[in-house]
Amino acid sequence: IVDTGTTLAFLLGTLASRQAASVRVVSLLDKPGRRVNQVRVDFAGFTVQNLFVVGYGMDHAEAYRHLPDICVLEED
Repeated sequence: IVDTGTTLAFLLGTLASRQAASVRVVSLLDKPGRRVNQVRVDFAGFTVQNLFVVGYGMDHAEAYRHLPDICVLEED
């Protein structure tokens, strides 16, 4: 998932410093509305709004990670 882009910006900077010939960014989920770093996602499976998603390895307080689907966690 690409959210704020902070981790991706760091990785892209590291790859650039090592003179990578080319880099393409692929993400299952892209949240462009949350960006604080200007990074480009070349290929995204899904673009999601500013929602908290869980499942398929993503968790909230160590819960929901085991879900086989990606779900939106709604506030009570």
